[in-house]
Amino acid sequence: MRHYSSAFFPLSPLVKKGACRPAMMAASRHLAFDLWRAGDLAGAIAALRAAVAASPPSAGAQIQLGTYLTEAGQTAAAIELLKQAVVTEPNLDALNALGIAYARHGRAADALSTFARSLDIDPGNAMTFENIGAVHLDAGRLPDAQRAFEQAIASNAESSQGHAGLAMVAIRQGDRKTAIARWERAVALQPANFDALYDLSVQLAQDGQLAAAKKYMEQFVRTAPRGQYGKDIDKLSTLLTHLR
Repeated sequence: MRHYSSAFFPLSPLVKKGACRPAMMAASRHLAFDLWRAGDLAGAIAALRAAVAASPPSAGAQIQLGTYLTEAGQTAAAIELLKQAVVTEPNLDALNALGIAYARHGRAADALSTFARSLDIDPGNAMTFENIGAVHLDAGRLPDAQRAFEQAIASNAESSQGHAGLAMVAIRQGDRKTAIARWERAVALQPANFDALYDLSVQLAQDGQLAAAKKYMEQFVRTAPRGQYGKDIDKLSTLLTHLR
């Protein structure tokens, strides 16, 4: 499952002078983010575990660690940590991360319930609708998925994940033309939507549109972070050698 929307961003580098423990936590979170970006997910998790163990509970650190644990497939541990974060600070970031962890753990009903809590806070949150659509998509409920992705786009016309989600619905319905158009829109809106970029590359190649496929493959290989997409980068690099 690569299609869930996460709102995690690194900390601001500004920390108040004299705030030793907050400064140490900020440094640890920056280090973890740098390790994650470099592809060292285990190192990122270890750095954050050490920081969380040595400092008072911080919802931001818990959300970051929970997000990495989910990405590493340690969803049971992520859920327990993110449940604590939601109690500490029941905001959209915490609920979003917990909902994704539930979804990746196979607890679709709990994921949808958590995302419903997000909508109670912000009824027009596009990211929440994107994630609701992803849960329905994973379950094969295409009409429900389509409705949620359309709501995401209605809430935010520039929802790249919304368009990418509708592309997935279309391709499963056998509508390749609509799917490719939706993926192209998703990538135009957000060039860093690497899942959409990968899917678009593969579908264009399968459709025989090799020149267009090659352009997007090169973009993916050049810009996608290896830590998250190493296997996909290698796969498309191999395909590119056959297209040159």
